[in-house]
Amino acid sequence: MLRNSFSTLSLALLLILVSFTGCMGDSNSDSDDTSVVEDTTTNDQTETGSTTDETQDDTTEEPPEVYDGPLKILALHGGGDTPEGLENQPGMQALMADLPEFEFFFAEAPDDESLCDHCWYADPPGGKDEPNENRSWADISMAYLDQVVADHGPFYGILGYSQGVCMATIYIANSNTTFPKAMLFNGYMPTTHSGLNDTINEAAPLNTDALIFGGDEDVFVFGVEELEVVYPNPTVLVSSTADHHLPDSDDETYADVLAFFREIIDDVPEPVVPEPIVIPEKEWMRTVEGTQEEAHGHFILATEDGGYLQIGETGFIPDSAKIMVAKLDSTGNFAWKKEFGDIGHNLGNSAIETSDGYVVVGSMDEDSTIMKLDKDDGSVIFTSTFNAGGSDALENVVEVAGGYAAVGYVAAEDTENTFYAEGEGQIVFLDASGTVTSVVDLNSYMSHAYRIASYNDELIISGLTEEALDYSLVKMNMDGTVVWAKTYGGSSNDHNFAFDINSNGTIFLSGHTLSGTVNWDTYTMKIDNDGNLLWENKTGNPRGFDPQYIHDEVWGLKATDDGGVIVVAGTGDEYEEYSECNGDDCSDSWRVYVIKYDLDGTLEWERTFGSAGTGDWAGEDICLSSDGGAVIAVDNGQFGFLKMTPF
Repeated sequence: MLRNSFSTLSLALLLILVSFTGCMGDSNSDSDDTSVVEDTTTNDQTETGSTTDETQDDTTEEPPEVYDGPLKILALHGGGDTPEGLENQPGMQALMADLPEFEFFFAEAPDDESLCDHCWYADPPGGKDEPNENRSWADISMAYLDQVVADHGPFYGILGYSQGVCMATIYIANSNTTFPKAMLFNGYMPTTHSGLNDTINEAAPLNTDALIFGGDEDVFVFGVEELEVVYPNPTVLVSSTADHHLPDSDDETYADVLAFFREIIDDVPEPVVPEPIVIPEKEWMRTVEGTQEEAHGHFILATEDGGYLQIGETGFIPDSAKIMVAKLDSTGNFAWKKEFGDIGHNLGNSAIETSDGYVVVGSMDEDSTIMKLDKDDGSVIFTSTFNAGGSDALENVVEVAGGYAAVGYVAAEDTENTFYAEGEGQIVFLDASGTVTSVVDLNSYMSHAYRIASYNDELIISGLTEEALDYSLVKMNMDGTVVWAKTYGGSSNDHNFAFDINSNGTIFLSGHTLSGTVNWDTYTMKIDNDGNLLWENKTGNPRGFDPQYIHDEVWGLKATDDGGVIVVAGTGDEYEEYSECNGDDCSDSWRVYVIKYDLDGTLEWERTFGSAGTGDWAGEDICLSSDGGAVIAVDNGQFGFLKMTPF
């Protein structure tokens, strides 16, 4: 990974200025003390290219259409500046006068309380002297620019000034939008935001033809060298007289700046305008209470009637828990609730829907349990409980020919742990009435078999290796013969709890890890049907608190129709010596954490749910809704059903 920094002289100048202005680093104030204005011109862009005349005997290419403009350029102002401030710079006015073929759209940094005034992103919580590793620090501005591109594009170039150069570079590196040209004036890399800097360096070299301009008299920044590393073969212009402004018409470099713009006119490219990224909002929240002190859901199922089924327990193991199942209808209204077992060590772990009922698996009095419930009212069709060895449970089930295949564990070592009991993994085959027909020992592959799916007459099983050091994945035939077994992970603990498989047989795993992280971060993988790792990504601490204290713990995911995946977790801290607040959000209040990756493993968006006064919220599982949204199983001392808007 390439990292670049300011020159020694530039850094010295920067530090001197910081001490006087308090407004340097990544949040430089570039204000010309002007009011906010945004260019809202919406001229349609004429498409260009060539066509084939299919009426001719010989296929001939027509000459390119003459482009009658204007060519749109997206312009990003500096930190603390305004769109009008950039537009009114003499150098900008000169460019607009000398380039009538171009239309400049002056975007305005989002008005968000988490950002400083007219900044694309704010200083790190610890100040400029404490680099922030958060890779999502510019997500608000990213989403805004996606919308600008969708509403006002296509754009044939992006222009950045000062902090706008940082934001332009962040956007090029992290979005699906392409810009043939980038015009970067008086800018730098986001060096005090190391997380953002890392996302740029990982994407470098950026496939954008760049003009990089700096002035010898610029006392704020001189970031030419660090930008040269990111953009391959850039046009570099350094003015001996320019300060922290665009070069005006009298500047020695001005003619070269004009020439760079006119290269666009000579060969008008077709920019790519992606669909805007939509970050979902909370649509509604429903809760269902149990008869015991609290209720804790672990699994959620989108049902064929458009409703939602959540499974878990009310009370606490080992003394006061009962299996609990709750059903909402398609409108989110309560339909029914059932509890099973005498209070004690009982677990409700997951469920599937069959043609004639809901099949629920878990543990009754420390014995493996499978039951079928009527869809209309939750009444019991059958219950089968069997002692597989010590404290045992079934975690997940799939329907197979003649009955079911269920995975779980036996001989649990930590009997009071709701999730990770660490024992011996196994798969159990049962007939249609829940009677065990055969058992296959999986202990040599995993100490806890957690999820199972069927694909092309084969079974895919995920779980945790011994001592939860790695993710484990096994493919087997329906007779229990192992086709392959593989493990994934790093040098420390990797806990795999989330699993799904898409219609193409591609596998998604997630959980949380200590490998290569300060504290528990989410750890998501995409794997082909032969067990080959396609990509992996770690994401954590979206709330800006000290990462050494924050746990980000994944419990569920779902493959999405775009080839990507949506992941749900809980985020919070459990350390008595640490408690910090950002506004109304405090670190020791747990929140739902949702992460969306695209098919290539690129983070599309992330967000949290829960707020002051709502208590602890943690995301336990997720299912997709028919309207393009999702419903999250929320542990907030009840069975919480959180409906997200389409995304």
